[in-house]
Amino acid sequence: MRIQINNAEKLFLEKLSEKEYWEEYKNVGSEQHAKLITSLQNDINRVKENAEKMSDQFLQYSPAQILKRAGVITYLVKEQYKITLEDDRKRIIRETLSQLNQKKEWATENAIRFIDKGNYREIWENDWLKKEIANHRKEVEELEHAIHELEGENLVLIDQLFNCRLVDLKIPSHEESSRYGQHLKIDEEESSSIEFGASDMKYLLYEDERDFKDYVNLGPLEVKLMTVESKKMPIHFQEKETPVKFYEDVRSPESHITYKMMKSFL
Repeated sequence: MRIQINNAEKLFLEKLSEKEYWEEYKNVGSEQHAKLITSLQNDINRVKENAEKMSDQFLQYSPAQILKRAGVITYLVKEQYKITLEDDRKRIIRETLSQLNQKKEWATENAIRFIDKGNYREIWENDWLKKEIANHRKEVEELEHAIHELEGENLVLIDQLFNCRLVDLKIPSHEESSRYGQHLKIDEEESSSIEFGASDMKYLLYEDERDFKDYVNLGPLEVKLMTVESKKMPIHFQEKETPVKFYEDVRSPESHITYKMMKSFL
């Protein structure tokens, strides 16, 4: 009897839960299903209307026009598929790179937690060397710029020296040389019809001798263009280089390894 009573109670509870389910469905679920059924029915009616319109339109065209329109539709579908495929590919690549960078950051954070003193010192020294290299490159660029400026100034000075060489060497100017050339030309024209006289020959010889003496008294080119002057200058002693302190206190804030420092080695 007890077994029958227990079975009857279980059956009663099952029926009671089933009754509650159907009552809830009647109050809530039936309305949702009714809305869903109405929406699906509207979609079916809309599809039927579109199909009827398309069939009416196709009946108005010839088979060739229908095939042409079908080809255009196929081409548009393919292009849309290509665009969608390219967008999906870019999205997958972007998400993959994002996840990869995130995993690298997690790995770096975990590595910082479990790093030992030896590796800690090597990482700190490497970061210090990178900073020193950057400063050295900056100084080299500044020196190269200064050298270029000095070279430009030297070229200007050399140009000025070459422009002044005629004055420094006491060579006759262009007007005097042209005047002397015109005089010689006139003498040549006269000599074509009349022979040189004794006075003209003496004049020419005298001019040649005077010019030769001027060239002899010029002196060496180096003496004319360059001079040496002595000047007392102070002596600058080279400062002693301070030894690099690699092994500083690890607890100082400057020697603390940061996440960016670790990320630069990956």
